Amino acid sequence: MENQNPKENAKEEARERARRLLADAETQANQPPGPLPPDAPTYALRHPALDENGMPLPKRVEEIDMDATRVTPAAYQPPAAAAPPRRRGTGSTKRSRVRRRAPSGRAAWGCLLRGFITSLFVVVAVVILLLAFVLIQYYRIAATLPSVEDLRARASQFETTRILDRNGNLIYEINDPSAGRRTFVPLDEISPYMVAAIIATEDKGFYTHPGFDPSAILRAFWQNLTSDEIVSGASTITQQLARALLFTPEERTELSYWRKVREAILAAIRETASWGLTGIHDAGVPRSVIDIYEELAREGKFDLRNYVMIASDDSTLAHYLQRGPQNGLYDNRIWIRAIKISSDGALGSRGAALLEPYSDDPGNTGLLLVPPGRVQQVAVKALEKGFQVNVHAIGDRANRLVLDEFEKALAQVPVPDHRFRIEHAQVVHPDDIPRFARLGVIPSMQGSHQTSDMYWAVNRLGPTRVLGAYAWRSFLATGTVVPNGSDFPVEAVNPLVSFKAAISRQDARGWPAGGWYPEQRMTREEALKSITIWPAFAAFMEREVGSLEPGKLADFVVLDLDIMRIPADLILETKVLATYMGGKLVYERRDR
Repeated sequence: MENQNPKENAKEEARERARRLLADAETQANQPPGPLPPDAPTYALRHPALDENGMPLPKRVEEIDMDATRVTPAAYQPPAAAAPPRRRGTGSTKRSRVRRRAPSGRAAWGCLLRGFITSLFVVVAVVILLLAFVLIQYYRIAATLPSVEDLRARASQFETTRILDRNGNLIYEINDPSAGRRTFVPLDEISPYMVAAIIATEDKGFYTHPGFDPSAILRAFWQNLTSDEIVSGASTITQQLARALLFTPEERTELSYWRKVREAILAAIRETASWGLTGIHDAGVPRSVIDIYEELAREGKFDLRNYVMIASDDSTLAHYLQRGPQNGLYDNRIWIRAIKISSDGALGSRGAALLEPYSDDPGNTGLLLVPPGRVQQVAVKALEKGFQVNVHAIGDRANRLVLDEFEKALAQVPVPDHRFRIEHAQVVHPDDIPRFARLGVIPSMQGSHQTSDMYWAVNRLGPTRVLGAYAWRSFLATGTVVPNGSDFPVEAVNPLVSFKAAISRQDARGWPAGGWYPEQRMTREEALKSITIWPAFAAFMEREVGSLEPGKLADFVVLDLDIMRIPADLILETKVLATYMGGKLVYERRDR
């Protein structure tokens, strides 16, 4: 029978609750404390109470009502509401705390080590696969190649490409790595377009420059100067030929400016011979270059008659005036007995010194490049030492100044046969033209200047003053000779350009019809003398060269056309077949 006594029931419930509390306390005492939740409050520590001896007193134990005489709050409080169900996947509080715990250092290093080892295995595997692929491809290609014995057999049959001169002498040999047949092909059988194209890839100005390219030399010098090292300065084909034929093996590999100068000089000598020139008048040469001329002449490499005009700086003058005139040095190769001075600029740049302003530049009368009295000073020293003085003068003011100072010097040191010269004498006042013959001054002119300047000369000078420009017939009428040079490298080296200009006063295309101021033309005989005997006279060499006569040096040229008979428009098509100097063949054309 169920006990209905409420008092007894309350006691029994109290006992049961006490037993459960004791059991929970024992269970919690045996378990380690867990981590506090993040939102748990923090309590200050309390020190235990002490007795009179300083010993801690025992904690007060919660009093238990064993007889159940007191009612607990549970007896009159309503039961607590049930907690809402937890969502799936949230887990217990304890698990959540464990997952949020940071991994230890040892675990992190372990992860890194496992990742590194895995990556290393992957890289090694890829490398092995690549090596295997390369080896397979190598052996596959090697199987198609000839054996070492076959290669040795082929190498024993290798030939080279050789370039020979007209006499069969080896000029250059090019190693040929491909072997095979070789077929000798004369230059005459190769298309001229192919020849021109191949030459242009190496030297585009080959057919126009005088064996060396002055503009390219200046450009290379500037590039090397600004770069502090040699970055430019390749040789023209003619220079390469001169180096291959005339230089020693040591000279060919030498890297210096002086080797380049020697190379350019020898190239120019070869080039002048191909145009039928056996001698030149070389203006304003410094002592250092003259030394190279003499060095090459002593070596037997200077196949040219060079009438040298020394530079007019004080050091060069003092050296050669003390040395005295030098005629026919090194088997009639070099003459050193003239001095070159420049008195004004060029007409094209409006630098030529004029008596009146330029017609197309009012207020500008050009430039004088020498102080007053300098020409007279040098001329007096030259006359005393037996030297000739040749002065560059283009404008009418410069020509008059030079004539005046020549006249003063000749009054101080009278020398009948001085043969002083004015180089160019392009624009001369009509009053001054007779003074040349009276003073014995030679107007050394260039026919090519007239054909180059005629397109704009009237604009520069006006219709009246231009009548005294390039006035060859006016000079010849006074009884003086008119040497007719080419002025290369300023103009073309071909002397026939000035010859044609002298007889036609037309350019290469035949313009203008009838000639530019044709009354100033020369006859063909005069034009021939202007490039042969008259230049020889202007250099005191008329007893040695300039004409074919007994006792003279056999300097002559063989042409494929008779320039004394053919129409003027065919003169520039004339080819030089051979050039002889002192009876020695120095050039021969092979494509005839």
